[in-house]
Amino acid sequence: MLHVMSKSPTLGTWPNDPPKGHDLMAQIRNIAQDSGRVYFSQHAEGRLLSRGYNDLDVIRGFRIGDIEGAVIPGDHQNEWVCEVIFPANEERGSRNIGTITIVMDGSRLLIKTVMWKDKR
Repeated sequence: MLHVMSKSPTLGTWPNDPPKGHDLMAQIRNIAQDSGRVYFSQHAEGRLLSRGYNDLDVIRGFRIGDIEGAVIPGDHQNEWVCEVIFPANEERGSRNIGTITIVMDGSRLLIKTVMWKDKR
């Protein structure tokens, strides 16, 4: 099987050696500093609207959120998929927000979906 190196040594080797969650989260925070590098699927945009949130809420969430669960390879070369969880704003109650986030080539983010996550 052919192994293709990610552009950053901390982002693992796609597809069989995923990055550590804290390394990928640091990269997500870095990418999210430029909102022009954060993209939302049509599905994610609809989920945000139905929950009363917008893209800036997600970008804010990346500053304070963390990856929960495994980091897995995406469908395309040098993509890593993870779930980032962060608290909703105080007016919305005690639920967290989860985003299925795809890190593309270590330089762009695609938000695939947005969901409520009950606090544990």
